[in-house]
Amino acid sequence: AWNAILIALSLHSPQPSAALRLFAASDVSPDEITVSALLKSLAASGPGLSPLVAGELHALAFLRGFGADLFVSNGLITAYANAGDMRSARAVFDQMPRKDVVSWNSLISAYASGGWYAECLELFHELVQACAGSGVRPNSVTVTSVLHACAQLKAVDFGAYVLRIANESGLDMDIAAWNSVVGFYAKCGRLHYARQLLERMPKKDAVSYSAMITGYMNNGHVDEAMDLFRQADAKGINTWNALISGLIQNGRQSDVLGLLHEMMGAGILPNTATLSIIMPSAPLFSTLSKAGFLDMARKVFELHENRSTIAWTSIISAVAAHGDVTEALDLFNQMVSAGTRPDTVTFTVVLTACAHAGKVTEAREFFHSMQAMFGISPVMEQYACMVSVLSRAGMLKDALDLVNKMPFEPNAKVWGALLNGAAAVGDVELGRFVFDRLFIIEPKNTGNYVVMANLYSNAGKWEEAEIIRSMLWGVGLEKVPGCSWN
Repeated sequence: AWNAILIALSLHSPQPSAALRLFAASDVSPDEITVSALLKSLAASGPGLSPLVAGELHALAFLRGFGADLFVSNGLITAYANAGDMRSARAVFDQMPRKDVVSWNSLISAYASGGWYAECLELFHELVQACAGSGVRPNSVTVTSVLHACAQLKAVDFGAYVLRIANESGLDMDIAAWNSVVGFYAKCGRLHYARQLLERMPKKDAVSYSAMITGYMNNGHVDEAMDLFRQADAKGINTWNALISGLIQNGRQSDVLGLLHEMMGAGILPNTATLSIIMPSAPLFSTLSKAGFLDMARKVFELHENRSTIAWTSIISAVAAHGDVTEALDLFNQMVSAGTRPDTVTFTVVLTACAHAGKVTEAREFFHSMQAMFGISPVMEQYACMVSVLSRAGMLKDALDLVNKMPFEPNAKVWGALLNGAAAVGDVELGRFVFDRLFIIEPKNTGNYVVMANLYSNAGKWEEAEIIRSMLWGVGLEKVPGCSWN
């Protein structure tokens, strides 16, 4: 009875860890069925629980004498892989006295999804060699995973080898396998052959068209992608996202607004992936915001419960770019409260917002929290943002102190923020100090000369201003009469 309850919880409970919690609170003596059910629950719980619990369940299975059970071993492979512990997953696989296709697929899929592409291909080759003795044959899941790895490596020859093996094995190609073949050739740039395969597919879905559209877009064939999109008889949100992403990638931002209106007219709302595609493009987002896209973006974001770091960062960036810095900072706090970990990009967005709004205290708190709360060491981008915050606020001594304390040599972005700050308050001495360093780093950046010349002019130092302007001639800028540099 206990096993039936645990199996039901592992398969159907909205709380993936429910079976684990129930088992931990009971005094049930587990068997191999119990452990298999718990491993299923663990796999569905995400990587947070896996590292600790996988090892405990492995030890329990070993002590109880069913560590070599086929179903337990398959579950352990998935649990370890889900925790990112590929060495332990491989060790379990290698120690199995008998393997079925699920065993092979568990590790092959884990390699493919975890970025261990070469290992994925090598393991497939081992499977082919083992076929004769074991009777295990690759299936559509195997082919889908291996072709994904081949596409990432642009391993066209190995992909062709995989397809030959599949054909020789009489593999029944389902739609997922067909999609993986089309996607493989499209990602490898074999667009003509990929399109031929797409047309030969007995049945197509939205993923089929998305794979081909992405292939076209990645190779700059925008018109072909648009034509295929118009012809597609199956369009899901991923198909629309593939087209939007491709348009932005190929510099066709002007077409995106119309496409979004068309998309919503078809009854499909943008999701968080759509927002993540659009929001990093500042000029595009500015246009969309004026067209009322920000309100829609907020609604879409609020409708989605599983919000990734990218989704949070995108909406924070969007709100900040729209001028509502207070709401952007509130969203950051909500993100942390929701248990989503910010990354360096998130902090760059938040610090940039603080710089534009003059929020020095908040910026300092965010900057210090990077290391103290999240263990993230600030990189050049965050230092540049913080220098900009202090410089814009006229706190040039603090900004210079921060530059001097940086663990690496400041780049032009850092010095540029300080130069602009010096110019804003008329600090000629600091401005010249910074300008001399910028001259070494980027001697052909005419903007630095303009700022320094204006700084001298505003201070009434006409001779020094003229010297700076004369330096511009050497970097290819025509002399402009008078003193008006804007």
